[in-house]
Amino acid sequence: ADYFFDRLFNEHTESKYALWGYIYKGESLESCGEMIPAIKFYEKALYGTKDLDVAANAAFHIALAKFDTSISDSAKYIDKIIQAKPSHFSEEYDESKILMKRYADQESYLTASKIAGALLDSINPTYDDYETLLSEKALWLSQTPEKKKALISLNKYIKLFPDGYFINEVDVAKDALFFETSDSNAT
Repeated sequence: ADYFFDRLFNEHTESKYALWGYIYKGESLESCGEMIPAIKFYEKALYGTKDLDVAANAAFHIALAKFDTSISDSAKYIDKIIQAKPSHFSEEYDESKILMKRYADQESYLTASKIAGALLDSINPTYDDYETLLSEKALWLSQTPEKKKALISLNKYIKLFPDGYFINEVDVAKDALFFETSDSNAT
């Protein structure tokens, strides 16, 4: 495999397959526990391409790899994917859900809600996960400074699922939004 990668990287440097090769080489290194060299290969793929698929895939790998050492660095790569190709999260649906929950567990609610939003954009209300994802997005947003977005998501949940499984938590979160104010004259 190393011989193949050496030939690919040296003889086909301009090929998009070389960029995919950087990702595969990074995965191989990561599986052996060599995170720093793996991240370098992912970064070569990310910064060496104009192909959105390669870039999103590389950024997703970097976000996963950096999560345990720096959640804020990891979140920067999630933001890059959200801006460039949010549909990538639906392509990595199960891993995205796991990563989303990990951000929420670390109280990085804004990033978790962004991933939930990207996943919601790829499905419709008839999907089994839709209610759960919408409630999580709304509840996580209510714990961030994005109160207007939280209210929109909370109201959407209430409208779509008036008898939903998470309606009580959503109602409580919606009520709490109206009590959080910095205006001393508010009544």
